[in-house]
Amino acid sequence: MDDPIRVTTHAEVFDDHFESHEFLSPGGRLFEQLGSAGQSVPDPANAVTKGTTWMVSDTSTGTCRFVVRRGDDAVPCDELNGILKAIDDDGPPIALDSSMLKPNDIVYVLA
Repeated sequence: MDDPIRVTTHAEVFDDHFESHEFLSPGGRLFEQLGSAGQSVPDPANAVTKGTTWMVSDTSTGTCRFVVRRGDDAVPCDELNGILKAIDDDGPPIALDSSMLKPNDIVYVLA
């Protein structure tokens, strides 16, 4: 991911600008690349794997969300720039708080 990438999660934006945007969704190239870089943690109750960036997939709805380390806390992040900054952050990894997870979640550690 050395080259800048313009992404969207909005179908309307992608429809209008498909030549210059990636669609960040399951099955998309960037989404799959981020997912394949992660490590699956199948049991959310035991998700004590440390990291700086996580992708959390809700198997009941097929949706995902991202969580990043900000200081000593893990917080939700819905901006690609924030996700990429967290991936490149070489600060100390922290454990993802399992209270942020739902029973159907699968956690992928991206960094």
